[in-house]
Amino acid sequence: MLAGLGVFVLSNVLTALAPTYGVALCSRVIAGAAAALVTPNALAVGVSLVDESRRGRAVALVMGGMTVASAIGVPLGTWIGGAD
Repeated sequence: MLAGLGVFVLSNVLTALAPTYGVALCSRVIAGAAAALVTPNALAVGVSLVDESRRGRAVALVMGGMTVASAIGVPLGTWIGGAD
């Protein structure tokens, strides 16, 4: 999971520093692939940390956190990107 998060962070840094659209596009594809690797691992870790009776709640908490992060992160990133 740490390797996937590391690739995700590095690809986002590359996107921020991308000199051309092609580099930005490729780095976003890499970020998407890294996110696709991290999400099921986060669910597995969340489920493994709780006892069997609370597994549904753990899945809901992990997925809810990802949803809230997207709902807040996208507008916040857009606002920061548009700031002069």
